[in-house]
Amino acid sequence: MKRHHLDLAATAILALLVMGTRADAQGLRSAAATADDGHPADISSGKTDSGLAYTDSRGMTLYAMNVRYASYIVQGADALKYCSGECAKSWIPAKAAADAKPVGPWKVVDGAGGPQWSYKGDPLFTYAGDSGPGSTAGKERDNLFNLLTYIPPVPNVKAPAPVKTVFVGEAYILEDGQGHALFTDKSCGTDCRSWIPFTAGMVSRGIGDWKISREGDRLQWTYRGLLVYVSQEEQPTRAPPKGSVLVAEQAPAQTGKAPERVAAMAPRSP
Repeated sequence: MKRHHLDLAATAILALLVMGTRADAQGLRSAAATADDGHPADISSGKTDSGLAYTDSRGMTLYAMNVRYASYIVQGADALKYCSGECAKSWIPAKAAADAKPVGPWKVVDGAGGPQWSYKGDPLFTYAGDSGPGSTAGKERDNLFNLLTYIPPVPNVKAPAPVKTVFVGEAYILEDGQGHALFTDKSCGTDCRSWIPFTAGMVSRGIGDWKISREGDRLQWTYRGLLVYVSQEEQPTRAPPKGSVLVAEQAPAQTGKAPERVAAMAPRSP
Protein backbone atom coordinates (compact mmCIF):
# COMPACT_ATOMS: atom_id res chain seq x y z
CA MET A 1 0.00 0.00 0.00
CA LYS A 2 2.83 2.39 0.85
CA ARG A 3 4.48 2.06 -2.58
CA HIS A 4 1.05 2.39 -4.19
CA HIS A 5 0.43 5.73 -2.43
CA LEU A 6 3.89 6.98 -3.38
CA ASP A 7 3.48 6.07 -7.07
CA LEU A 8 0.05 7.69 -7.29
CA ALA A 9 1.17 10.79 -5.44
CA ALA A 10 4.27 11.15 -7.60
CA THR A 11 2.17 10.93 -10.77
CA ALA A 12 -0.31 13.45 -9.44
CA ILE A 13 2.35 15.94 -8.37
CA LEU A 14 4.08 15.69 -11.76
CA ALA A 15 0.82 16.42 -13.51
CA LEU A 16 0.20 19.46 -11.32
CA LEU A 17 3.69 20.79 -11.97
CA VAL A 18 3.16 20.43 -15.71
CA MET A 19 0.01 22.51 -15.35
CA GLY A 20 2.00 25.15 -13.51
CA THR A 21 0.67 24.42 -10.05
CA ARG A 22 3.20 24.71 -7.24
CA ALA A 23 3.17 21.45 -5.23
CA ASP A 24 6.19 21.58 -2.97
CA ALA A 25 6.98 19.31 -0.04
CA GLN A 26 5.62 21.82 2.46
CA GLY A 27 2.20 21.63 0.85
CA LEU A 28 2.06 17.87 1.31
CA ARG A 29 2.76 17.87 5.03
CA SER A 30 0.07 16.98 7.50
CA ALA A 31 -1.08 19.73 9.85
CA ALA A 32 1.16 19.83 12.92
CA ALA A 33 -0.37 19.23 16.34
CA THR A 34 -0.42 22.22 18.68
CA ALA A 35 -0.85 22.50 22.45
CA ASP A 36 -4.17 21.04 23.57
CA ASP A 37 -6.79 23.70 24.19
CA GLY A 38 -9.72 21.34 24.59
CA HIS A 39 -10.87 18.26 22.71
CA PRO A 40 -14.08 16.21 22.25
CA ALA A 41 -15.33 14.11 25.18
CA ASP A 42 -14.80 10.85 23.28
CA ILE A 43 -11.18 11.74 22.47
CA SER A 44 -8.46 11.22 25.06
CA SER A 45 -4.67 11.12 25.28
CA GLY A 46 -2.09 8.78 26.70
CA LYS A 47 1.45 7.51 26.75
CA THR A 48 2.43 5.29 23.84
CA ASP A 49 5.60 3.52 22.78
CA SER A 50 6.28 6.60 20.62
CA GLY A 51 5.57 9.26 23.25
CA LEU A 52 2.35 11.11 24.05
CA ALA A 53 -0.49 10.76 21.54
CA TYR A 54 -4.21 11.32 21.20
CA THR A 55 -6.38 8.22 21.56
CA ASP A 56 -9.98 7.19 21.12
CA SER A 57 -12.24 6.32 24.07
CA ARG A 58 -10.73 2.79 24.19
CA GLY A 59 -7.20 4.14 24.46
CA MET A 60 -6.27 3.18 20.90
CA THR A 61 -3.77 5.50 19.22
CA LEU A 62 -5.14 7.99 16.69
CA TYR A 63 -3.57 8.72 13.32
CA ALA A 64 -4.37 11.63 11.01
CA MET A 65 -4.80 10.99 7.32
CA ASN A 66 -3.02 13.76 5.42
CA VAL A 67 -5.94 15.12 3.43
CA ARG A 68 -3.64 17.35 1.35
CA TYR A 69 -1.63 14.32 0.27
CA ALA A 70 -4.83 12.38 -0.39
CA SER A 71 -6.19 15.18 -2.56
CA TYR A 72 -3.19 14.83 -4.88
CA ILE A 73 -3.83 11.11 -5.11
CA VAL A 74 -7.54 11.27 -5.91
CA GLN A 75 -7.22 14.17 -8.37
CA GLY A 76 -10.54 15.98 -7.98
CA ALA A 77 -12.47 13.32 -6.06
CA ASP A 78 -13.45 13.74 -2.42
CA ALA A 79 -10.21 13.21 -0.47
CA LEU A 80 -12.15 12.79 2.79
CA LYS A 81 -13.64 9.56 1.38
CA TYR A 82 -10.34 8.23 0.09
CA CYS A 83 -9.90 5.49 2.71
CA SER A 84 -12.39 2.84 1.64
CA GLY A 85 -12.12 -0.74 0.41
CA GLU A 86 -8.69 -2.22 1.16
CA CYS A 87 -7.57 0.91 2.96
CA ALA A 88 -10.50 0.68 5.39
CA LYS A 89 -9.43 -2.83 6.42
CA SER A 90 -6.29 -1.41 7.99
CA TRP A 91 -7.44 2.06 8.98
CA ILE A 92 -10.61 2.34 11.04
CA PRO A 93 -12.30 5.76 11.17
CA ALA A 94 -12.66 7.49 14.54
CA LYS A 95 -16.43 7.73 14.34
CA ALA A 96 -18.31 10.71 15.70
CA ALA A 97 -21.98 11.40 16.33
CA ALA A 98 -23.53 13.24 13.42
CA ASP A 99 -24.58 16.06 15.78
CA ALA A 100 -21.23 16.28 17.58
CA LYS A 101 -20.08 19.85 18.10
CA PRO A 102 -16.68 21.10 16.93
CA VAL A 103 -14.07 21.83 19.60
CA GLY A 104 -11.31 24.14 18.40
CA PRO A 105 -9.42 22.31 15.60
CA TRP A 106 -11.59 19.19 16.09
CA LYS A 107 -14.47 18.93 13.61
CA VAL A 108 -16.77 16.23 12.25
CA VAL A 109 -16.29 15.41 8.56
CA ASP A 110 -18.16 13.07 6.26
CA GLY A 111 -15.71 10.24 5.64
CA ALA A 112 -16.08 7.06 3.58
CA GLY A 113 -17.76 5.35 6.55
CA GLY A 114 -19.91 8.29 7.68
CA PRO A 115 -19.29 11.01 10.28
CA GLN A 116 -15.82 10.88 11.81
CA TRP A 117 -13.55 13.17 13.78
CA SER A 118 -10.91 15.27 12.07
CA TYR A 119 -8.07 17.37 13.44
CA LYS A 120 -7.20 20.54 11.52
CA GLY A 121 -9.06 19.07 8.56
CA ASP A 122 -7.30 15.69 8.59
CA PRO A 123 -9.66 12.71 9.18
CA LEU A 124 -8.70 10.52 12.15
CA PHE A 125 -8.28 6.75 12.26
CA THR A 126 -7.03 3.94 14.47
CA TYR A 127 -4.83 1.21 13.01
CA ALA A 128 -6.03 -2.40 12.91
CA GLY A 129 -2.48 -3.62 13.44
CA ASP A 130 -2.00 -1.89 16.80
CA SER A 131 -1.95 -4.57 19.49
CA GLY A 132 -3.70 -2.47 22.12
CA PRO A 133 -3.57 0.85 24.00
CA GLY A 134 -0.12 2.39 23.76
CA SER A 135 0.80 0.58 20.55
CA THR A 136 1.90 2.67 17.54
CA ALA A 137 2.55 -0.01 14.94
CA GLY A 138 0.80 2.21 12.40
CA LYS A 139 3.38 4.96 12.78
CA GLU A 140 5.65 3.65 10.02
CA ARG A 141 3.02 1.56 8.22
CA ASP A 142 1.82 4.06 5.65
CA ASN A 143 3.19 7.36 4.36
CA LEU A 144 -0.34 8.79 4.18
CA PHE A 145 -1.14 8.42 7.90
CA ASN A 146 0.64 10.21 10.71
CA LEU A 147 0.67 9.64 14.46
CA LEU A 148 -1.39 12.39 16.13
CA THR A 149 0.98 13.63 18.81
CA TYR A 150 -0.46 15.01 22.03
CA ILE A 151 1.01 18.25 23.35
CA PRO A 152 -0.31 19.22 26.81
CA PRO A 153 -1.72 22.69 27.49
CA VAL A 154 0.96 25.35 27.89
CA PRO A 155 1.66 25.81 31.61
CA ASN A 156 1.17 29.13 33.33
CA VAL A 157 4.35 29.32 35.40
CA LYS A 158 5.43 32.25 37.54
CA ALA A 159 9.07 32.91 36.73
CA PRO A 160 11.47 35.79 35.96
CA ALA A 161 10.86 37.72 32.74
CA PRO A 162 13.31 35.96 30.36
CA VAL A 163 12.17 32.46 31.32
CA LYS A 164 10.08 30.56 28.78
CA THR A 165 8.48 27.13 28.66
CA VAL A 166 9.23 24.76 25.79
CA PHE A 167 7.79 21.30 25.18
CA VAL A 168 10.53 18.65 25.00
CA GLY A 169 9.80 14.94 24.85
CA GLU A 170 6.84 14.56 27.19
CA ALA A 171 7.13 17.66 29.38
CA TYR A 172 7.48 21.43 29.36
CA ILE A 173 10.87 22.54 30.57
CA LEU A 174 12.04 26.01 31.54
CA GLU A 175 14.67 27.74 29.43
CA ASP A 176 16.49 31.06 29.52
CA GLY A 177 14.63 32.63 26.59
CA GLN A 178 17.40 31.65 24.18
CA GLY A 179 16.79 27.92 23.98
CA HIS A 180 19.03 26.80 26.84
CA ALA A 181 17.51 24.68 29.63
CA LEU A 182 17.62 25.93 33.21
CA PHE A 183 18.75 23.46 35.84
CA THR A 184 19.63 23.12 39.51
CA ASP A 185 21.60 20.76 41.71
CA LYS A 186 21.61 20.13 45.46
CA SER A 187 25.28 19.20 45.79
CA CYS A 188 27.24 19.94 42.65
CA GLY A 189 30.59 20.32 44.44
CA THR A 190 33.40 21.40 42.15
CA ASP A 191 31.20 20.90 39.04
CA CYS A 192 29.46 24.20 39.80
CA ARG A 193 32.62 26.12 38.98
CA SER A 194 32.28 25.34 35.28
CA TRP A 195 28.52 25.90 35.11
CA ILE A 196 27.04 29.12 33.74
CA PRO A 197 24.90 30.88 36.38
CA PHE A 198 21.45 32.15 35.45
CA THR A 199 22.15 35.77 36.33
CA ALA A 200 19.66 38.38 37.46
CA GLY A 201 19.65 42.05 36.52
CA MET A 202 20.43 44.82 38.97
CA VAL A 203 16.76 45.85 39.16
CA SER A 204 15.36 42.30 39.21
CA ARG A 205 12.99 41.32 41.99
CA GLY A 206 12.05 37.89 43.30
CA ILE A 207 8.80 36.30 42.13
CA GLY A 208 7.12 33.37 43.85
CA ASP A 209 9.69 30.64 44.57
CA TRP A 210 12.32 32.54 42.58
CA LYS A 211 14.74 34.60 44.66
CA ILE A 212 18.06 36.32 44.00
CA SER A 213 21.33 35.18 45.51
CA ARG A 214 23.87 37.94 46.03
CA GLU A 215 27.44 36.69 46.15
CA GLY A 216 29.91 39.50 45.72
CA ASP A 217 29.10 41.39 42.51
CA ARG A 218 27.17 38.47 41.00
CA LEU A 219 23.39 38.27 41.17
CA GLN A 220 22.11 34.76 40.46
CA TRP A 221 18.59 33.40 40.37
CA THR A 222 17.63 30.63 42.77
CA TYR A 223 14.59 28.38 42.75
CA ARG A 224 13.36 27.10 46.12
CA GLY A 225 16.74 27.86 47.60
CA LEU A 226 18.80 26.16 44.87
CA LEU A 227 21.06 28.10 42.52
CA VAL A 228 19.88 28.02 38.91
CA TYR A 229 22.25 27.47 35.99
CA VAL A 230 22.03 27.66 32.19
CA SER A 231 22.74 24.56 30.10
CA GLN A 232 25.77 24.68 27.82
CA GLU A 233 25.34 21.09 26.66
CA GLU A 234 25.60 20.18 22.98
CA GLN A 235 21.90 19.39 23.24
CA PRO A 236 20.83 22.62 24.99
CA THR A 237 17.56 21.26 26.38
CA ARG A 238 19.53 18.88 28.62
CA ALA A 239 21.46 19.48 31.83
CA PRO A 240 24.94 18.17 32.75
CA PRO A 241 24.95 14.65 34.26
CA LYS A 242 24.55 15.90 37.83
CA GLY A 243 22.06 18.67 37.02
CA SER A 244 18.26 18.54 37.18
CA VAL A 245 16.33 20.41 34.48
CA LEU A 246 13.48 22.56 35.79
CA VAL A 247 10.19 21.14 34.55
CA ALA A 248 6.78 22.82 34.63
CA GLU A 249 4.41 20.29 36.18
CA GLN A 250 1.00 19.93 34.61
CA ALA A 251 -2.02 20.23 36.87
CA PRO A 252 -4.46 17.27 36.50
CA ALA A 253 -6.51 17.79 33.34
CA GLN A 254 -9.84 17.18 35.07
CA THR A 255 -9.39 20.11 37.45
CA GLY A 256 -9.50 22.67 34.67
CA LYS A 257 -6.86 24.73 36.49
CA ALA A 258 -3.78 26.18 34.84
CA PRO A 259 -0.60 24.47 36.07
CA GLU A 260 1.64 26.75 38.09
CA ARG A 261 4.17 24.36 39.61
CA VAL A 262 7.78 23.72 38.78
CA ALA A 263 9.78 20.62 39.60
CA ALA A 264 13.32 19.44 38.94
CA MET A 265 13.73 16.62 36.44
CA ALA A 266 15.80 13.75 37.84
CA PRO A 267 19.48 13.99 36.87
CA ARG A 268 20.54 11.75 34.00
CA SER A 269 23.26 9.20 34.43
CA PRO A 270 26.77 10.35 33.51
